[in-house]
Amino acid sequence: METGHDGWDARKSQVTAQGVGPDGGGTVLRARSVCYDYSENGRRRHRLLGKSYDRNGPAPQIGPVNIELQDGCITALIGPSGCGKSTVLKLLAGILTPLRGQIWYEHRDIARQPDFRRARLRRTEFAFIFQDYMLVDSLTVAENIILPRSLNGSATDDGAVRRALACVDLPTGVMRRKVGELSGGQQQRVAIARAMIMDAQVLFADEPTGNLDPRAREDTLDAIQAAMSAGLKASLLVTHDARVASRADRILYMQDGRICGSYPHMDQEDIERLLLSGSE
Repeated sequence: METGHDGWDARKSQVTAQGVGPDGGGTVLRARSVCYDYSENGRRRHRLLGKSYDRNGPAPQIGPVNIELQDGCITALIGPSGCGKSTVLKLLAGILTPLRGQIWYEHRDIARQPDFRRARLRRTEFAFIFQDYMLVDSLTVAENIILPRSLNGSATDDGAVRRALACVDLPTGVMRRKVGELSGGQQQRVAIARAMIMDAQVLFADEPTGNLDPRAREDTLDAIQAAMSAGLKASLLVTHDARVASRADRILYMQDGRICGSYPHMDQEDIERLLLSGSE
């Protein structure tokens, strides 16, 4: 990164103080010195963002990574394909266990929690949306939305489902339809409605607009912002799309398994330049 590139150095220095979000709130989730090695536990063949690595080649290393997800903030994690963005998301969400480091959420180091407690956290506090939607095709829209609460033994009335659908700009008429009958953009908004109805605190979104056309992409990003307004505390958005990242409050640039830069909101052109030139 060069100082003359539209004042990126100045932007970098304007990032809000450590642990303080754009709305004045605090840190929701904090990762410190987190490392991950794909060769652990005898796994010599693995996949990172769809890229296969040779069994005899060097295993890519993630970290040390330091990240804070701030209250009221959508954070975009950007970088070249294969740099480890999706792996970092899975580490922060408790899907993967780091070799070293700490991941603090609600005064607990979730990296040291047993699998069943992390699974419970993902059912109750964390919500997810993925490029391939991760909905159950055999269930209706309403059944998909209430599924996490049903797994937790909690009842959900139709009124709550209707309110969640309204927040993501979907008509209540889709409630009884199978999700496979909906467009990709509609299915992604169903996934966001599911996050809202489970009262999740953190949303993890991995390339959520990768399969969508421009209109559906904007609808999905609008729905994420609506979910933030409705009660989500923080969102981590993994993307390689500068248009998507420009909707975030904060940008993290990742390269070769490490976070190389942290920036406040940037417009699409600046993000594209950052992706092309790299970061200091």
